[in-house]
Amino acid sequence: MRKKIDYWSYLFRYTIKLRYLNWTYIQKNKAEILFLLLNIFLFLASSYKGITSLILPEHANKSPLEFLSEWILSYNTGVLILTFLTLLSKARPIYLNYGKKKMILAHGLTTPDPNRNYEEVEPPPGYLEIEHTFLQIASDGKIGEFKDTIYFSPKINEYLINSEKIKLIITRKDLEIQKVIFDRFDKLKLFFKLKFKNSNGKKLFNENKLCLSEDLLVGKPVQCHKGTYFDTMLTNDLAGCYIANRNSTKPFVDLQIELPITRRQGYKNSFKPISDTLLNNNMGGSTIAFTKDNKMVFWTQGGISQFSEGLIAPTGSGSCDYEDITDNDFIKTIKKTMERELLEESTQDVNYENIVETRIIGYFRWQKRGGLPQFVGITKINLNKKELKANPKELVIEDDFINDNLVQEFSPSESGMQDILYYLKTRCEIKNLSVPLKYNLIALIDYIENYPDKAKEFFLPDIMD
Repeated sequence: MRKKIDYWSYLFRYTIKLRYLNWTYIQKNKAEILFLLLNIFLFLASSYKGITSLILPEHANKSPLEFLSEWILSYNTGVLILTFLTLLSKARPIYLNYGKKKMILAHGLTTPDPNRNYEEVEPPPGYLEIEHTFLQIASDGKIGEFKDTIYFSPKINEYLINSEKIKLIITRKDLEIQKVIFDRFDKLKLFFKLKFKNSNGKKLFNENKLCLSEDLLVGKPVQCHKGTYFDTMLTNDLAGCYIANRNSTKPFVDLQIELPITRRQGYKNSFKPISDTLLNNNMGGSTIAFTKDNKMVFWTQGGISQFSEGLIAPTGSGSCDYEDITDNDFIKTIKKTMERELLEESTQDVNYENIVETRIIGYFRWQKRGGLPQFVGITKINLNKKELKANPKELVIEDDFINDNLVQEFSPSESGMQDILYYLKTRCEIKNLSVPLKYNLIALIDYIENYPDKAKEFFLPDIMD
């Protein structure tokens, strides 16, 4: 029920509230609005007249055929039909389904046009690129091979690892993003409807999110804004997508040109910095739990996941809620997101008192989601592995699946760190890792290799001198 309420509320906001209930629009379109109000009045009056005429006793002595003929040919019914058709013409672009059962939503990665996909695109300045290939069940029910790309900055990672506090500033970039969505909503609403149609069984709530307004810069406050999940869905997640008829590859509605890339004649395309885009960019946070009995824990994403269904994921993984803001401190806020997601994806037996420490170890931009900003970390908990259970509402529960495939106990000795490194590198080769887990593992390997003392202090404090 909540999913439907969020969907219709968002649709109403961008099709009626911001257009017809906007004072600027009212001022510019007085005649059209008066005509619309007159039609609404006539429709209501005619409907009332029509309904009451059906129950009045004056027609009791007439045959059904005589009564129906008179009613259809009456002036009142003519007004009713005309006003209904007029109102329908206004409502049609808003709520008609456009034959969506025949439509498919696809990503521009499938198009051969090199200017309209992510092929041959350079990372943003100062960033490196990692390609991730994984196996996942496609929309036709078959397992297919998919590719995604991760952009990360060693300099930004170093800054996050070594910063105890970074100031968080709230901007009003949300107003610019809302204007972009409003101006393009005639196109976007069909994508929105298809997203909703394809979300059966999936979590699709329009929660308030904390979004990144500008690029992360060393030594500078982080600028963020308040957005919603649907704002990201209609900007980041639809950039590079198109809608086509199932029987044709020609795009019916095309947003491939909305990819956040700069096209340069004769040069490789380059991925745009966040500062140069008007995408919502709600932030994400993922963390891997390290238990009291020296084990790492991973889950398998269930059917409610929008992007990682059936893939192995970090212990906690999700997006940053606006309510996660803590003391206007960016570091505390991201840690709060990671810890909250960890608790939500575990059973109610786990609470904040079980969390010993969380560390941010990396940052990346998710290419296929329009460069969506994501943070990864590690969390130490004072529970044993068997005390940490997956939340069946969000994750797949498989007997001993995690123990058999992904969890290993590490020795609390000097050799334990090398065991952890070897284990992480072998885990990176698994073909059904989610994008956040893939980079979480890579960032953790870099963290252990570049900050061995910090890593020992976190994982195996007993071996510290």
